[in-house]
Amino acid sequence: MAQITLNIANNSLPFFVELIKHFDFIQKIEVTENVDSNKTEILNGIKQAVNEMNLIKEGKLKAQPINELLDEL
Repeated sequence: MAQITLNIANNSLPFFVELIKHFDFIQKIEVTENVDSNKTEILNGIKQAVNEMNLIKEGKLKAQPINELLDEL
C-alpha cells in the first residue's frame, strides 16, 4: 500500500474530499488542516508570554531590556 500527501487549498478541500470518497481503491481518507495547528501554536505562544509577564511582575524572572529585544529582530 502507498501513501500520498497533498496540499489542498482550504476552499477546495470539501470538494476534493467528496470526490475521492467515490474511488473504491482508496481505503483511508485523513484530513489534517494546518490552520488548527497554527492557531494552537499561536495560542500556546500567547499563554507562554502571559506566564512570563506574570513571573516578571512577581520578580521571579528578569525582564529583557527593550534595546536587546529590538536588536534580536
